[in-house]
Amino acid sequence: MPKHGRPINVLFIDDEKDDMQDFMLAANQARVIIEPYSNIEEGFAALEDKLYKFDAVILDAQGFIDDSQTKGTENFKSLLKGQKKLKEISSKIIDISLIVYIPGKLIKEAIG
Repeated sequence: MPKHGRPINVLFIDDEKDDMQDFMLAANQARVIIEPYSNIEEGFAALEDKLYKFDAVILDAQGFIDDSQTKGTENFKSLLKGQKKLKEISSKIIDISLIVYIPGKLIKEAIG
């Protein structure tokens, strides 16, 4: 349930962000606002710019670290970098959850 009746704001980092329109529409109908980014660097730059906006971060388990990568170069290094970066950022704010996306599964890890 959204805090205080407001929508849940989620930063979503997935190298296939352009293919998420149906997912984003369904989430929006459930009062979950998705802000998508295609790589770790862009996504976490947005998170640092808007520290108090997001309630959760969803990371693709195999994604891009930066915008120089192309399809076929995604890997787990992006997940490790994302986890490390979120731990650094979360020390500046009260609480944010990390959800790791593996096709067909969601694994939630509370970061605090």
